[in-house]
Amino acid sequence: MAGDPVTGAQMAAEMSRALGIEVAYNVVSPEVFCGFGFPGARSLDTSRSLNPELLDFKSWLAKYKDRIPLG
Repeated sequence: MAGDPVTGAQMAAEMSRALGIEVAYNVVSPEVFCGFGFPGARSLDTSRSLNPELLDFKSWLAKYKDRIPLG
């Protein structure tokens, strides 16, 4: 779930800084994304109503970056 409205490019830049490696964003159209087989995007208001403790992306990345498998 998203905790704030960030673009794919912004997420890649934040991940690059946090992880110390280059992270690239590959553009995926909404139509293709919806075909990936998992629940798609929700509005931030809906996400926050489901999880009031939802973190924004920068906070989430700082908390969980060590759990991202890099290889």
